[in-house]
Amino acid sequence: NGNRSIIVELGSIEYRLLSDEEQNNIDVLLTKLSKTFSYQTQFFSTIEKIDTTDKVEKIRENIDGQKNIKIKEYGESIIEYLEDIMKEDNLYVRKNYIIISSNESFLKADADLEEFFQNLKYSLSSIRVSARLLDDMEIIELIHRELNKNTNDKIRNIIKEGGLEFCVEAKSKT
Repeated sequence: NGNRSIIVELGSIEYRLLSDEEQNNIDVLLTKLSKTFSYQTQFFSTIEKIDTTDKVEKIRENIDGQKNIKIKEYGESIIEYLEDIMKEDNLYVRKNYIIISSNESFLKADADLEEFFQNLKYSLSSIRVSARLLDDMEIIELIHRELNKNTNDKIRNIIKEGGLEFCVEAKSKT
């Protein structure tokens, strides 16, 4: 509808582990920060099953070219550990996002939202909360994960393997 949105992945804080003074500082900063929001803003939290498949593949690729046997053994033990983690049924991580939208013209909204993100990132860094802007593929992956909770498929891999080339025709055309 002519809106431009960005999605920012937010780090988390172990709030209950902080001292009262640290908690108060965070409360004050977040209250001040929220008063600067002039865009439509939504917060979104989800849980995500921990998936170490990509890490295992990278380690395998790296140890295949190694000549040092000790490094190969170390790599294999890391792979075994990561695969054991994947066998756990209840291993999830909470992910927090903020969705910021603007209904300005595309170019103006793009520049303004980028500036807003940089200011948000800077402000949150003072309380040690990371903020990372998602790119288009990461946004598609996020939507896919939310709509398909019981699958480990990754859109990136589906596309890489030719998933966009697949076409379904109507019965009358076949």
